[in-house]
Amino acid sequence: MSEPEETLPRATVQKIVKEILSNAENNPSTKEFTCAKETIDVLSTACVEFIKLIALSANDECEKDKKKTIAPEHVISAMDTIGMEQYKEDLTATWDASKEQAKAIQERQNKAFKTNGMSDAELAAAQEKLFAASLARYQGSDVKPE
Repeated sequence: MSEPEETLPRATVQKIVKEILSNAENNPSTKEFTCAKETIDVLSTACVEFIKLIALSANDECEKDKKKTIAPEHVISAMDTIGMEQYKEDLTATWDASKEQAKAIQERQNKAFKTNGMSDAELAAAQEKLFAASLARYQGSDVKPE
């Protein structure tokens, strides 16, 4: 059985390249941007190899800390190890933004469970009312319980 090919989706790589080039100061217009399939394949392979390099280095950092799970701190430390310390600040900022986004999502989920000031008795009464309405709708239909 052959190993699965390790690549990134071609469309994703092409989108990233186009976005980077469109944001570049020296190339303000990429309306006629094209990139050969082979170029995207080479970039995809390079990205996969880069991810492997970071993962292996982060795993080494994790083992030094006697941990079993690679944490973001290990990845940031791995960037120093592989000589990519100039990206450490951007990586930390992205991590912080990710934590903020996760926190906001959690707060939205928690807000959905809030009682809006209702007591437990009021919540139970409202639930019973909903059950009764549902039962009435069900009994009014042609569908019979099994």
